[in-house]
Amino acid sequence: MSQSSVDVGIPTKLEKLKEEDLPFLCESAAADACAPGNPRPATLADFEAMFRKLM
Repeated sequence: MSQSSVDVGIPTKLEKLKEEDLPFLCESAAADACAPGNPRPATLADFEAMFRKLM
């Protein structure tokens, strides 16, 4: 039987994430050493959209 992330207590929102954090987070995600291994390329706008969904 599999459990969802909610079932095991992983938050669906990052409540402490602030608007002013977005540039740093997006640039850090794009520069991460694992980024080239992503199944598809991601732009800064893609990362921003992802982080905004978590706000």
